[in-house]
Amino acid sequence: TTQIRPDGVYFEQSAWYQSYTVDFYVLGVAWARQAGLPVPADLLALIRRAAAALRVVTRPDGTIARLGDDDGGRTLPLTTAAFGDMTDSLWRAAWLLDDFDLLPSVTAGRDALLWLEGPAAFDAMGSRLPGTAARRSTALRDGGWYTLIERSESAERDHWLVLDAGPHGALSSAHSHADALSFDLSVHGVPILVDAGTGQYVGPRRRTYRSTAAHNTVTVDGSDSSEQGTSFNWRSTTDAVLDGFGTTLGASFVAASHDGYRRLADPVRHHRTILRFHRHYWLMFDTLDASASHHVALMLQAAPDVQVTQLTPQLFTMSAGESATLAVVLDPALQSHIERRQVSPAYALELEASAVTAETAISGSATLCTVLGADDEAAPSKLERVGTEPVWRVTHAKGIDFVACPTSGPLSLGPARFDGRVLALLGADEPHTVVAAGAGTLHLAGRAYTLVADDVRLARCAPNGTWTMES
Repeated sequence: TTQIRPDGVYFEQSAWYQSYTVDFYVLGVAWARQAGLPVPADLLALIRRAAAALRVVTRPDGTIARLGDDDGGRTLPLTTAAFGDMTDSLWRAAWLLDDFDLLPSVTAGRDALLWLEGPAAFDAMGSRLPGTAARRSTALRDGGWYTLIERSESAERDHWLVLDAGPHGALSSAHSHADALSFDLSVHGVPILVDAGTGQYVGPRRRTYRSTAAHNTVTVDGSDSSEQGTSFNWRSTTDAVLDGFGTTLGASFVAASHDGYRRLADPVRHHRTILRFHRHYWLMFDTLDASASHHVALMLQAAPDVQVTQLTPQLFTMSAGESATLAVVLDPALQSHIERRQVSPAYALELEASAVTAETAISGSATLCTVLGADDEAAPSKLERVGTEPVWRVTHAKGIDFVACPTSGPLSLGPARFDGRVLALLGADEPHTVVAAGAGTLHLAGRAYTLVADDVRLARCAPNGTWTMES
């Protein structure tokens, strides 16, 4: 209970060390059973929660999101696997704990059962499929790992996003990174936007990989959200705070914030809200609460095998061959370009990969909008600010939408008015769907709906013009 938080997340906030912990305890269970020793039920429940948390941060392709440090070690590696593939740990945990929700989306790693548990276990698990719990959006609120998952025809083709929005770490936070509010995104099961990794534990590159600028989040005035000390401690740290997490049929969202930039002469708080319209696109708002002028940079780091192309000053495509292509359209206030950076898909290994860096100067509080969509869905192509309020027009492959981030009061889009986290009107010329998320009051078609922090509500318009709240 000291090392495992109530939701199963390892207290040092490292996905790699999460795997270590699961392996150690699962190995202990196996040895105890072989020796005829009882394993307390409460200990089994704790191990199961830790294994479930590891499953939450496992992508559809079987690799883990590199949240925090990765030292390259494994407890008992018996099979060859891709960098970051922890599926052998999940297969064995699923078998020993009799919990098929722990199964990964791919068959890689099942060979470990043959070596460690024998042919019977290997054969028995061969016909098993991942449980539904492993393929739905999940909030690990103690550890601060949040996934937005959209199921596809098969588990290995799911859309998958994880947002890191929790405690910075534990003790000296030795294995933490300055990654508050960073995210990792797989499109049709293929990792497209990723954490840059760890590199190594010593030398100047250690600082680079731990920095905020190496993660898919926002940097203010070139500073880290948590201030680095030596290689394994920090001068100051920040914990991200959840503002809301919710799912409904057709949409899901997560919103969080941190005050890591409070140490600046003019303190800044960063709020991030991500809303997913199913089979449509991901909408991301970054709000910086400030009073003075600041330089703001948004990083989007692609995986090494992803080709990044800039089509317009705002529009980029990120393509992993024929497997998946993501269109990314950035706020018109940002100046954006592609650069080549080093990423570390395994400890002590560095590869070149493309990244999109987007920068701007703000004066006082500001909100930036980013839209990301798969090329076979509502891939965005243009984003325009509408007036002086935080409202944007999104042009995409299926039409035009209006989206808004009510930061200082209620905003209206067509028939809807809302003062919560995010409001969207899908179908600009012929509005057909309204989505609202976060705490606030939604006014629509003469009725008022009260939403709490974790609410996401979706309403649709019938051909006769009548609006019906579906969720």
